[in-house]
Amino acid sequence: MIFNTGSGGYVGSVDAPPLSGSTPNTHTTLAFDGSGHLTTVKVYPGSSTTALRTDTYTYSGDAIASITQGASTVAYT
Repeated sequence: MIFNTGSGGYVGSVDAPPLSGSTPNTHTTLAFDGSGHLTTVKVYPGSSTTALRTDTYTYSGDAIASITQGASTVAYT
């Protein structure tokens, strides 16, 4: 795994080592809000620009309020 720094010093992306050649097997991007909460995770195959999966997180204070995975959303109250 290759961890790349993103904004605010958080992990911005992670690349899984290639099976062969120089294109990563998967490329995962992470986004954080100003409070350091993880807000979005996207997983891409190789060098594609189309995500295989996108997970989005919202927060109420420091607690997760909802998680959206594709078309499904779970809310925590």
